Amino acid sequence: MKGRWKDIAGQLGDRLRGRVPVAHNFGFDLGFLEYEFAQAGVSIPDLAARDTHFLARLLDRLPRASDTVRADPYFALLDQVLLDHHISATEAGALIALAARLDLSRADAVGLHHEYLNAPAHAAKADGIVTPAERHELDLVAALLDLPSTAVETAPATAVAPQHLAAPGGFRLRPGDLVVFTGEMEGGRETWEERARQAGYVAHTGVTKRVRLLVAADPDTMSGKARKARAYGIPIVTPDAFARMSTSSEEPG
Repeated sequence: MKGRWKDIAGQLGDRLRGRVPVAHNFGFDLGFLEYEFAQAGVSIPDLAARDTHFLARLLDRLPRASDTVRADPYFALLDQVLLDHHISATEAGALIALAARLDLSRADAVGLHHEYLNAPAHAAKADGIVTPAERHELDLVAALLDLPSTAVETAPATAVAPQHLAAPGGFRLRPGDLVVFTGEMEGGRETWEERARQAGYVAHTGVTKRVRLLVAADPDTMSGKARKARAYGIPIVTPDAFARMSTSSEEPG
């Protein structure tokens, strides 16, 4: 793993998460790590913890009844975070920060995660048949939200689906959308830009408010493009996720 610290900090954080590090003088080394992670704007993982899901870092207190004012912004951020089927260290930090601003306890967040899963589960069950592909997607979402697989079975089939998603996978790229690429990608960035053009999108060089998507080799990168994308609320996804999205956009629907 090569590159400047700010470019690899997120990737290193993901690799450290859930692991127990060994060092000659760990307390001394940890101070340097904490400083460098802070300078890069990436939250350092709890290197001694084994329960590494971001829910474990939320406070335990009495839950309050969910309300639209608090639920909608949390659902909106989950939509963006789960777009590439991956929760990066930066995205986990953003969810924790938003939960804190909304005064959500861990129990509140778990309840909202169940509500969030109900939308695609309801859509999948609506025709009476859950296909293997639909079940795989539901299980993946449940795992990312730290919910048991039984949550898929218990999700209501007839209740009105929550309104945070117009449809499963509600974000779709449209022909003419601006897509920006950053980082060293397998096959070269030019190959991915050409792939975007063949799918009908416009490969753009810089991030502006008109850009729909940033594709990053490292979704935790602190590059200038990534910083702008986060400031503008533009989703950041991996190349693999972009490949899936561009393929599904080409399917008739």
